[in-house]
Amino acid sequence: MNSGKKKVAINSLYCLCVVSILVLMAYANYCSWAFWEGLWHGSYISFFSPFMLNTFVAIALGLGAIPMVILCTIVYKLNNISSSKFAYVKSFIIWLPACVCILSLFILFHEFITGLTFHYFF
Repeated sequence: MNSGKKKVAINSLYCLCVVSILVLMAYANYCSWAFWEGLWHGSYISFFSPFMLNTFVAIALGLGAIPMVILCTIVYKLNNISSSKFAYVKSFIIWLPACVCILSLFILFHEFITGLTFHYFF
């Protein structure tokens, strides 16, 4: 596989992952029960999140955190972003989906630890 086809394949995979993250975040915003019905109908509500996340979306984004970080690193190095014009802006745009996944993983850890704490101590 030559470098041109490799670059297109990796950039296409990155775009597919970004679109899936956008779809999951749109689902979390507009399709959760807590958004429409109130807090008593939703799944877990995290205080660190600016909006309500479904547990499924948090798990899906949390599981995709490490592969997304690896894919962002590959895209960053393959496209040679560090030597391009407006490198900081392009770096921010490339790493933003990975930051969303890592934030979701932290929210999931917070909910797990909070659930264990409330289960054992209250």
